[in-house]
Amino acid sequence: MAVVIPPVPVLELEQSVFLTSYPCDCEGDRQLQLREPWLRGEDVLELQKILQSAGFPAVKTDGVFGPGTASAVQMFKKKHGLPADNQVDLVVWKALADEALPAAEAKTLPPPGEVRILVDLNSRRLTVYSDEVPYKSYPVAVGKPETPSPVGYFRITSKEKWGEGFGTRWLRLNVGYGIYGIHGTNKPWSIGRFESGGCIRMHNRHVEEIYEWVKIGTKVNIVNFPWDQLANRPTLRLGDKNSTVMVVQQALKKFGYYQQGIDGVYGWGTQDAVKKLQAEQGFPVTGEVNQAIYDALGLFYFE
Repeated sequence: MAVVIPPVPVLELEQSVFLTSYPCDCEGDRQLQLREPWLRGEDVLELQKILQSAGFPAVKTDGVFGPGTASAVQMFKKKHGLPADNQVDLVVWKALADEALPAAEAKTLPPPGEVRILVDLNSRRLTVYSDEVPYKSYPVAVGKPETPSPVGYFRITSKEKWGEGFGTRWLRLNVGYGIYGIHGTNKPWSIGRFESGGCIRMHNRHVEEIYEWVKIGTKVNIVNFPWDQLANRPTLRLGDKNSTVMVVQQALKKFGYYQQGIDGVYGWGTQDAVKKLQAEQGFPVTGEVNQAIYDALGLFYFE
């Protein structure tokens, strides 16, 4: 299968700003502990999985915080010099995250050349390039099908050191339709999976390493082969915000229908451009992008 698309342009670089709102990948956790009725949920299941990998194989992975899970939490906290109770808060999540990553890898020297980053959503790998030569690769977690990661060419616009729900480091990307970035995680078991709200998650030690290598303006290319969002060629309409809108805007601009920024937001300007194309080429003037409009823009998908 092959997708024929024009290249997505690098978005205009924003000013470096301190993050004033949360990204799409918020990982805030409730405090877990043994109580009546017993707590249930995905966060309990994740806790049980990491306890198993940390040396407590008897813990059931049933998503229920019962006496067995509580006992394992107590033993884990005692082992790490924490109060030996069964409460699981952010301090415990961080200890669990550190435990989950295998023994510390040897520290890698900084890349000698110009750094850029390639994220392959299909393989869930982030690769750092030095002067266009692959330098080091890392496993990552990427967006779930319902909250896909953005696809295209971006740049890093801010760098922050964090210490709680998002892991230890944050690298913001200049995505035009939401707050997305590369960051650490307190859920290391999600690495290598389609688990995030759209951001690129890394092990904390890994993101801390690349944090020192990148600068404001570093190029980040996020790719997905096959291009899932375009492979389905979904109907687009006013208010949509995603990578497919970016591709359509680029094609509209290429053919002279659209003069505004490529931001992935299907606003009034994009709708007006689609209507102009529809009127000129004899399509019903709906302002929506359907299969016929994809074809007219040369955005084909072949089996």
